[in-house]
Amino acid sequence: MCEEFWPTVQYLTKIFSEKEVTVAVLDPHPTNYFYKEFGYFNYLKLPASLSSEEYRNVLEIGPEDYPADALYYHSQKIVWFSSSKKWAIWGERSLDICVIGFNESVLLDHLMKSPSKWSYLNEDIEDLIGLNFRNMTLPQDFKDSLSKNYAHDRDSG
Repeated sequence: MCEEFWPTVQYLTKIFSEKEVTVAVLDPHPTNYFYKEFGYFNYLKLPASLSSEEYRNVLEIGPEDYPADALYYHSQKIVWFSSSKKWAIWGERSLDICVIGFNESVLLDHLMKSPSKWSYLNEDIEDLIGLNFRNMTLPQDFKDSLSKNYAHDRDSG
């Protein structure tokens, strides 16, 4: 959710000629917590034209009288997506990771060459994620799930 992340989101919206992106909190639970407590869901539709600083500032706005419940401070799992549904990013704060999904190889090529911190899922990345777990080791079932759902098949593009 940092300011340095926003240019990646802007790049994705530019590729697909989109004007906005939705940022939604998945944890804490949107209905059982946020809607129950505040009467609305914790999601934002943001113009892609925001500066990185404006992006961060918007994320820091919480419910009236409850600034600690702002998306920036009180969210564990977040998703970013566009109206085209051609890309999405899922992030989990406790694991300090984001997973990006799309079918356009041009996006992959650009992200891997950019100075951003995007990387293919590999043993090095799994080791970094493992630091968040007991004994600093990624549990095998979690590792298998990551590989099954997010590994990039370089042969297929």
